[in-house]
Amino acid sequence: MALIETRWPTEQDGRDLIDRLRPDDLAELQATLGEDADFHAAMREILQRSSHAWAILVDGRLGMIGGLVPTSTLLGGAEAQPWMMGTTEMERRPGALTKVGIRYLAIMKGCYPRLANYVDARNAKSIRWLKRLGFTVHARTVPMGPYGLPFHPFDMDA
Repeated sequence: MALIETRWPTEQDGRDLIDRLRPDDLAELQATLGEDADFHAAMREILQRSSHAWAILVDGRLGMIGGLVPTSTLLGGAEAQPWMMGTTEMERRPGALTKVGIRYLAIMKGCYPRLANYVDARNAKSIRWLKRLGFTVHARTVPMGPYGLPFHPFDMDA
């Protein structure tokens, strides 16, 4: 049985994640920010903007980092964008990481009544994972990022 540890991600965790991203997550990051973007700087920024973030280690090795970026406005609404990126280690223990995802999803839903974001339409593994967690992944797509690639909206109400 895998030993799963959870902690607030460090800056080093963010660097390690970017350096060891799953190919599908790297492609999604490139589609979102552009191939020439500074992904390490983008990771530092998303961690700073996150109200909640978790580094998940499997047997002492970084498997994934995920979190919530609040998107509510002064006019109301309590919504956050859930995000997650994984290393190649994540693919070695998908069942264990899904169990952790379900546990932290309960925390997310307790903090924000609505969770919504977008997923790269090419990222079939992430789409399946989101559905297993209970998110609705909408069939329609919207063009996003500098290349206008198709992304599916996904959401969940608490």
